[in-house]
Amino acid sequence: MPSNSPFKEKVSSQTTAVVPLVHIGDDIFVSTKSLKLFGVSYEHSISSIPNLSQSINIRENKFKINSLKLKISDNLGSGRRFSDQYDIHTKINSTIIIYFYSQGLQSLSECYQAYKGKIFEIEQTDKDIFIPCEDNLTLSMGNNIL
Repeated sequence: MPSNSPFKEKVSSQTTAVVPLVHIGDDIFVSTKSLKLFGVSYEHSISSIPNLSQSINIRENKFKINSLKLKISDNLGSGRRFSDQYDIHTKINSTIIIYFYSQGLQSLSECYQAYKGKIFEIEQTDKDIFIPCEDNLTLSMGNNIL
């Protein structure tokens, strides 16, 4: 992250609230809070921020970079279900982007883009939807390191 980025300036202040903004394809926008930013309405359906991970297996010459599993609550409240409102199962192979927003930023381009990858599977239970993803580097290079 550049030392002069607006995001870094905002999170360096004494009181900081960082909110994830998740873009699934071009038409699904979710977060840990219901909010409207930069002309986009984000649905409160993420219960926690997903962990990003990367690993290298030197013994087998394989790597896996930045995989994550996004958990979305299927219950949006007031009897609304995420799976009824959005056709999430059509999003396999779609791009997923995770930004971090801090109060006072003026545009999405000022937010920190923490992740960009592809959805490779959709799993659903009666309560939750799980979206496993891998970043674009892993997909374009394969998984062999030599």
